[in-house]
Amino acid sequence: MGPGQLVAKPAANVQLTPTGRFLARVRAVVFGRPLSNEEEIGERLSKTKALAIFSSDAISSSAYATEEILRALIVGGVAALAFALEVSIGIAILLIVVAISYRQVCIAYPTGGGSYSVSKRNFGWRTSLVAASALLIDYVMTVAVSTSSAVEQITSAFPVLFDERVAAGAVPPSHVADIKEELPAPRDVRIAFVDIVLPGGALDFDLGAVTVRLQHVGGDHAADSCVMFVEPDRLLFLGDCLYDAPSGGYTAERLVPLVESVRSFGARLFVDGHSETVYSADEVDQWIAEATAATA
Repeated sequence: MGPGQLVAKPAANVQLTPTGRFLARVRAVVFGRPLSNEEEIGERLSKTKALAIFSSDAISSSAYATEEILRALIVGGVAALAFALEVSIGIAILLIVVAISYRQVCIAYPTGGGSYSVSKRNFGWRTSLVAASALLIDYVMTVAVSTSSAVEQITSAFPVLFDERVAAGAVPPSHVADIKEELPAPRDVRIAFVDIVLPGGALDFDLGAVTVRLQHVGGDHAADSCVMFVEPDRLLFLGDCLYDAPSGGYTAERLVPLVESVRSFGARLFVDGHSETVYSADEVDQWIAEATAATA
């Protein structure tokens, strides 16, 4: 390569034992052929190509991650959406810190240096392993979120592929016939049933600024009926346990404990499982009065 500089030929790295040759073939299939230090310069990309390739990672993370953050906030209700601005500011600050860090690394290591090599040289091998592990987790999450979003976008553009999104679902037995009727042949719909056990009859979901409770209440409609209570909004999703139908087959034996459970939440807004209407506490009290009268 130059005066006084010797470069080993590829034959110098040939393994002599059968085991060594086998492992070398496996590495070649998985990682490709070994590259010498002198070949490294030929593997580098131009600034234009490198910017196009590596910028896609930041763009995908910003786009898909923001979408998933909004999904989580929407689950928390209207009150949680107020944190969208704070979350956006936090992401912007993080991107600024990352950009400044990259610039400092480029200045300090003009020949190249990633998170692992830089942290190992400055902080030791333990810190470098933490940095490498964080990068691996980040890449896995990026691929997972990107894949999930890609599937959603593809099925939105081509609804015919929607049935391929999930191979099986879990629904109440009473709805199986309805699903079969709505999705006739040649669609092969497989219904799977699951048992969910609520410790103590309730399960709390802590979503940060919002706490949601899933609680079993029973009733005449179904013995396993549950309600969902959004505490900050005092909003109770009734499902099918109670609705505006006085002659809905209620019995006094099950209606009384059901009403006690519903009222114990102190909710001011209600949503049943048969409409998108939000009902007030007075309207639900009217349902209860009519249902109680029907069971007398």
